[in-house]
Amino acid sequence: MKPNYIEINPFVGLHVVQIGRLIALVQKTNSKSKYHREYATYAIHIGEIAPRERVVRFTRETDIDAEATRLAKLCVAMGLPFAKSIASYEKLLPLLDQRVHTLGEYPERVACCLYLMGRIADSYTFAKNFLIKEPKYFEQFAIPFIDMLDRNH
Repeated sequence: MKPNYIEINPFVGLHVVQIGRLIALVQKTNSKSKYHREYATYAIHIGEIAPRERVVRFTRETDIDAEATRLAKLCVAMGLPFAKSIASYEKLLPLLDQRVHTLGEYPERVACCLYLMGRIADSYTFAKNFLIKEPKYFEQFAIPFIDMLDRNH
Protein backbone atom coordinates (compact mmCIF):
# COMPACT_ATOMS: atom_id res chain seq x y z
CA MET A 1 0.00 0.00 0.00
CA LYS A 2 1.34 3.40 -1.02
CA PRO A 3 0.23 6.76 0.36
CA ASN A 4 -1.93 7.60 -2.67
CA TYR A 5 -2.87 4.22 -4.10
CA ILE A 6 -3.16 0.48 -3.58
CA GLU A 7 -1.74 -2.00 -6.08
CA ILE A 8 -2.96 -5.56 -6.34
CA ASN A 9 -1.01 -8.37 -8.00
CA PRO A 10 -2.80 -11.48 -6.71
CA PHE A 11 -1.32 -14.91 -6.38
CA VAL A 12 -2.85 -17.64 -8.51
CA GLY A 13 -2.21 -21.34 -8.19
CA LEU A 14 -3.34 -24.40 -6.31
CA HIS A 15 -4.24 -25.47 -2.83
CA VAL A 16 -3.90 -29.27 -2.79
CA VAL A 17 -5.94 -30.55 0.13
CA GLN A 18 -4.32 -33.99 0.15
CA ILE A 19 -0.81 -32.55 0.45
CA GLY A 20 -1.83 -30.11 3.20
CA ARG A 21 -3.62 -32.78 5.19
CA LEU A 22 -0.75 -35.25 4.89
CA ILE A 23 1.74 -32.66 6.14
CA ALA A 24 -0.51 -31.83 9.10
CA LEU A 25 -1.07 -35.52 9.86
CA VAL A 26 2.66 -36.26 9.88
CA GLN A 27 3.53 -33.21 11.97
CA LYS A 28 0.80 -33.95 14.53
CA THR A 29 2.97 -36.72 15.91
CA ASN A 30 5.44 -34.12 17.19
CA SER A 31 3.30 -31.02 17.73
CA LYS A 32 -0.18 -29.63 17.63
CA SER A 33 0.12 -28.79 13.94
CA LYS A 34 -3.15 -28.78 12.06
CA TYR A 35 -4.30 -28.53 8.49
CA HIS A 36 -4.71 -24.96 7.23
CA ARG A 37 -6.77 -24.21 4.14
CA GLU A 38 -5.44 -20.68 3.78
CA TYR A 39 -2.00 -21.63 2.40
CA ALA A 40 -1.45 -22.26 -1.28
CA THR A 41 0.50 -25.37 -2.17
CA TYR A 42 1.96 -23.51 -5.13
CA ALA A 43 1.18 -20.03 -6.42
CA ILE A 44 2.73 -17.20 -8.42
CA HIS A 45 1.76 -13.59 -8.98
CA ILE A 46 -0.65 -13.17 -11.84
CA GLY A 47 1.78 -10.64 -13.29
CA GLU A 48 4.20 -13.52 -13.93
CA ILE A 49 1.72 -15.26 -16.21
CA ALA A 50 0.26 -12.07 -17.66
CA PRO A 51 3.27 -9.71 -17.85
CA ARG A 52 1.66 -7.43 -20.44
CA GLU A 53 -1.26 -6.64 -18.16
CA ARG A 54 -0.89 -3.49 -16.14
CA VAL A 55 -0.99 -3.80 -12.38
CA VAL A 56 -4.40 -3.35 -10.79
CA ARG A 57 -4.20 -0.01 -9.06
CA PHE A 58 -6.81 1.78 -6.99
CA THR A 59 -6.53 5.53 -6.41
CA ARG A 60 -9.07 8.10 -5.30
CA GLU A 61 -9.85 8.64 -8.99
CA THR A 62 -10.16 4.96 -9.96
CA ASP A 63 -13.41 3.64 -11.32
CA ILE A 64 -13.56 0.93 -8.66
CA ASP A 65 -16.21 -1.17 -10.41
CA ALA A 66 -14.30 -1.16 -13.71
CA GLU A 67 -10.94 -1.99 -12.10
CA ALA A 68 -12.45 -4.70 -9.88
CA THR A 69 -14.13 -6.19 -12.96
CA ARG A 70 -10.82 -6.11 -14.83
CA LEU A 71 -9.15 -7.90 -11.91
CA ALA A 72 -11.84 -10.58 -11.84
CA LYS A 73 -11.65 -11.08 -15.61
CA LEU A 74 -7.87 -11.32 -15.43
CA CYS A 75 -8.12 -14.01 -12.78
CA VAL A 76 -10.62 -15.97 -14.86
CA ALA A 77 -8.82 -15.49 -18.19
CA MET A 78 -5.26 -16.06 -16.98
CA GLY A 79 -5.28 -17.40 -13.43
CA LEU A 80 -7.76 -20.21 -13.88
CA PRO A 81 -6.08 -21.67 -16.99
CA PHE A 82 -2.72 -21.51 -15.19
CA ALA A 83 -4.12 -23.35 -12.17
CA LYS A 84 -5.69 -25.97 -14.41
CA SER A 85 -2.41 -26.40 -16.28
CA ILE A 86 -0.61 -27.49 -13.08
CA ALA A 87 -3.49 -29.43 -11.53
CA SER A 88 -1.84 -32.83 -11.40
CA TYR A 89 0.88 -34.21 -9.19
CA GLU A 90 3.04 -34.79 -12.26
CA LYS A 91 2.87 -31.12 -13.30
CA LEU A 92 3.05 -29.79 -9.74
CA LEU A 93 6.08 -31.80 -8.56
CA PRO A 94 8.75 -30.02 -10.67
CA LEU A 95 7.38 -26.63 -9.62
CA LEU A 96 7.54 -27.58 -5.95
CA ASP A 97 11.00 -29.04 -6.45
CA GLN A 98 12.25 -25.74 -7.95
CA ARG A 99 11.39 -24.02 -4.67
CA VAL A 100 12.64 -26.71 -2.28
CA HIS A 101 15.78 -24.69 -1.43
CA THR A 102 13.60 -21.86 -0.09
CA LEU A 103 12.29 -24.24 2.58
CA GLY A 104 8.94 -22.71 3.61
CA GLU A 105 7.25 -26.12 3.59
CA TYR A 106 8.32 -26.89 0.03
CA PRO A 107 10.43 -29.92 1.05
CA GLU A 108 7.41 -31.30 2.92
CA ARG A 109 5.24 -30.73 -0.14
CA VAL A 110 7.72 -32.53 -2.40
CA ALA A 111 7.90 -35.54 -0.06
CA CYS A 112 4.11 -35.70 0.20
CA CYS A 113 3.58 -35.18 -3.53
CA LEU A 114 5.92 -38.09 -4.30
CA TYR A 115 4.11 -40.21 -1.72
CA LEU A 116 0.67 -39.36 -3.14
CA MET A 117 1.95 -40.21 -6.64
CA GLY A 118 2.71 -43.69 -5.34
CA ARG A 119 6.45 -43.07 -5.60
CA ILE A 120 7.07 -44.31 -2.06
CA ALA A 121 10.75 -45.17 -2.54
CA ASP A 122 11.44 -41.75 -4.09
CA SER A 123 9.57 -40.07 -1.26
CA TYR A 124 11.60 -41.99 1.31
CA THR A 125 14.89 -41.21 -0.42
CA PHE A 126 14.00 -37.52 -0.79
CA ALA A 127 13.06 -37.23 2.90
CA LYS A 128 16.23 -39.02 4.06
CA ASN A 129 18.51 -36.93 1.83
CA PHE A 130 16.85 -33.62 2.65
CA LEU A 131 17.02 -34.44 6.36
CA ILE A 132 20.80 -34.85 6.01
CA LYS A 133 21.01 -31.55 4.12
CA GLU A 134 18.74 -29.47 6.41
CA PRO A 135 18.37 -31.32 9.73
CA LYS A 136 17.31 -28.37 11.89
CA TYR A 137 14.65 -27.28 9.45
CA PHE A 138 13.38 -30.68 8.30
CA GLU A 139 13.58 -33.04 11.28
CA GLN A 140 10.18 -32.18 12.75
CA PHE A 141 8.55 -33.41 9.54
CA ALA A 142 11.07 -35.92 8.20
CA ILE A 143 11.49 -38.13 11.26
CA PRO A 144 7.77 -38.95 11.68
CA PHE A 145 7.32 -39.10 7.89
CA ILE A 146 10.14 -41.62 7.45
CA ASP A 147 8.81 -43.55 10.46
CA MET A 148 5.35 -43.65 8.84
CA LEU A 149 6.87 -44.97 5.63
CA ASP A 150 8.87 -47.60 7.53
CA ARG A 151 5.73 -48.79 9.36
CA ASN A 152 3.39 -48.81 6.37
CA HIS A 153 5.56 -49.87 3.43
